[in-house]
Amino acid sequence: MNTLTHYKPMKKITLCASLVGFALVLFLRCSQKNMQTDYTIHSPFSKIKNESDQFIFDPQHAQTLNTKKGSTIIVPSNAFVYEDGSPVQEKVQLDFEEYHTLGEIMTSGIPMKYKNGTQEEDFQSAGMFKIEGKTTDGKQVFIAGEAELTVELVSYQEGDDYDFYSLNESEAQWTKLGKSKAYRDTTKLNELFTSSEHTSGTVMHDAFEGANELAIKPQQYKKGDEVIDLAIDLEENPELKVFSGAMWKFLKKKDGEKVLQKVWDGYEMKCIDEKNAIFKVTFYASTEVVEDQQYTTTMKPVFEGGSYKKAMKSYQSLLKKKEIAKAKELERQQLVYNQSKLMRSFAIQRFGIFNYDRFYKRQNITKLMANFTVDGKPIENSNDVIVFLIVKDQNTVIKYPKYAWGSFNYDAQAQNKLMVVMPNEQFATFSVEEFSKINHSEVEGQEYTFDLSTVKETPLTTASLDQLI
Repeated sequence: MNTLTHYKPMKKITLCASLVGFALVLFLRCSQKNMQTDYTIHSPFSKIKNESDQFIFDPQHAQTLNTKKGSTIIVPSNAFVYEDGSPVQEKVQLDFEEYHTLGEIMTSGIPMKYKNGTQEEDFQSAGMFKIEGKTTDGKQVFIAGEAELTVELVSYQEGDDYDFYSLNESEAQWTKLGKSKAYRDTTKLNELFTSSEHTSGTVMHDAFEGANELAIKPQQYKKGDEVIDLAIDLEENPELKVFSGAMWKFLKKKDGEKVLQKVWDGYEMKCIDEKNAIFKVTFYASTEVVEDQQYTTTMKPVFEGGSYKKAMKSYQSLLKKKEIAKAKELERQQLVYNQSKLMRSFAIQRFGIFNYDRFYKRQNITKLMANFTVDGKPIENSNDVIVFLIVKDQNTVIKYPKYAWGSFNYDAQAQNKLMVVMPNEQFATFSVEEFSKINHSEVEGQEYTFDLSTVKETPLTTASLDQLI
């Protein structure tokens, strides 16, 4: 099992610049000081936040923690200590963020460059995560000396040539820790298929008490309705509990008269229209059924006075329970589906930021000196602009400040898109179609101005940012 060693918290990062790629995103910063700007790990957006998972548990017991995105953290018992080395016995809180999509990586603000000797390499990510730990009252905790947390991270990128890295935050440097091949957890997918066979429509069986009750909106009794009282055995028919206290209305005129003219031994009923609460009811006079000893009609339950108010209250409560049950079932299915995807596993011995990466390989590069305008106008405070190059099909994000624009380069055969984020977090884009019209051989080594168009709807989530990218 590969293991990791301790490292110090990160303070500041300095990045050099080189540029190539698929899609370009520009972020207008307000604090660039000079040509050698320092960058700290922080999100470039104030309104867009990455989703995180928080787990609180007793560290004296082993835990298997499942994230909303389908990753798993395996925690052995007694895995945490205080700074002085003494064991943690009070409840621990683990905070876990994972970054898979371009929007998530971009929002994280985590540097995606690796110093390889005198050269800098851009990372192509197969998944990244940050894990932090503390007690519930805020005391810092550490992973005990010989203990390991195993992180099984969902991965959306095929390939076994990804390495596992940890970030030294004090020096803003990534350290290679080893390789971890991708694998697929087929048992999870089998579990999903098996459970889905037992899930019917909107009724999630056994998800809550009364899950099989019919969720039918009560109808109020109207003067003149032909009704009778049916003595329903609710112990034998628990799904009809919602109709407790109801009268039963005949839907066909004079059917009430026909039924009341005879003494019946019993009846059978079947719901034929759940949405409108319509039932087929057959009354019978004996077990030897002949035509004149049975009568079939259609009926529906109606309520009057206090019974109607009570029925409406029960209906609203049942609807809420069914919605919760359905949401939980869908969430469970999504979790199982996520866990059936590719996974990458590594054991860690400290908290921090970790990444599965390989170096982004450039091809067919066009180099030029770039300028950018928005709606035909120069960008104000252009010295405060930082460029993000997004290579979509390679899951790569590259960050550039203004001073790197003179050495702007991209893959002429890639599908490129430009995006600029204003200081007020309004967005502008240069479309794939516009990019495809550029004569790449003519602009090679020349100045070129990309004129972007303002986007009307501002992304507020990483999901909407991904859609815009």
